[in-house]
Formats: sequence, C-alpha cells, structure tokens
Amino acid sequence: RLVQYGIDAGLTPECERIYTTNLLLELFHEDDYEEVEVNGEKYTLTDAFADADIPAGYSKTTVSLDGEDRQMVANESGAVTLGYLKDADGVGDFFLYNTENATFAPYEEVSISDTTSIIVLSDTSDVKLPKQYKEAKLTLNEKEFPVWQDSSKEDTYVIYAMNNNGETGYYQYDPNENTY
Repeated sequence: RLVQYGIDAGLTPECERIYTTNLLLELFHEDDYEEVEVNGEKYTLTDAFADADIPAGYSKTTVSLDGEDRQMVANESGAVTLGYLKDADGVGDFFLYNTENATFAPYEEVSISDTTSIIVLSDTSDVKLPKQYKEAKLTLNEKEFPVWQDSSKEDTYVIYAMNNNGETGYYQYDPNENTY
C-alpha cells in the first residue's frame, strides 16, 4: 500500500514498483505472509500488489485463509478468485485460488469473444475423455497447461477450462487459427 501511495503521489516511478515493494518488505521483515506450493514450486502469498496489476474485470476482495483475512481479487460474478503470489526472486503474478481446498494454480485467462473468456485449468482430476485423446502440453505466456489431442485430429486440442461464471467444461482449441 505504501508503494502504491508512492506511485500515485509521484514519489516512486512505476518502473521501480517491484524493486521498491521488495525492498520495503525486506526492510520491515514482513514474514507473516503465507508460503504456498504450486506445481512443486514455492511461492509467497502476499497482499502487496498494486491496483494497476489487477486484471481487467476483477476487483479487490477479502478471503479468509487459515483463519486470517487475505486481500485477493475476484471477478464481477464472484465465481473466480485470484491470489497474488511471489516466487523466490520476488516476481509476483496472480494465481487461481480454489476456495474449496485452499490451493492455488497457474492463472491464464483467454478471451474467446467480446463478452466471454475462459480460464485454462491445470487440475485434471475431473477430466474424463475417450481413450483416443492423449494428454499433451500447451504453453500460454510461459505457463504450461494440460491439453488433450484426438489422435485422428492432430490439428486441434481439447482444453479443460472455467468460464466467467465458474462453470467448468471442455473447449476445442485450434492453434493454426488461434480460435476456441
């Protein structure tokens, strides 16, 4: 919050936001942030994100996690919640927060029309496809997600994703046309 004030007041240039945030956290020994694991990597859950970092269509919200109130963001319908995690180098990004089991997963939202977007899911526990579909990997903005490919149609993938209302389902992706 202090860094955001500095940026808003013109005291801290936007280009120094991450550096200044990390410096202040180190200076004030902010060790009350929770460590979480995502795909085998350790991250730190933090409330220290700027309003400018919040994805379009999301706003700040408070979530109770392990008995403590945490600042996160939620989409307009309230069906999707994101937490801000920092890696070991102090680089932060939003991750999809699962309210049912208090876990985090990589977050990547893809616009499929003017009014609809989907969030690609990395949790494959609910995926049930016919045997001709083989699992593969899709990389979106340097994040890997599982996809499935029909062995008879190698030019399209099936993606397991969640829509703006929190409903999960399968979406077909054509990488040649970049369409869903």
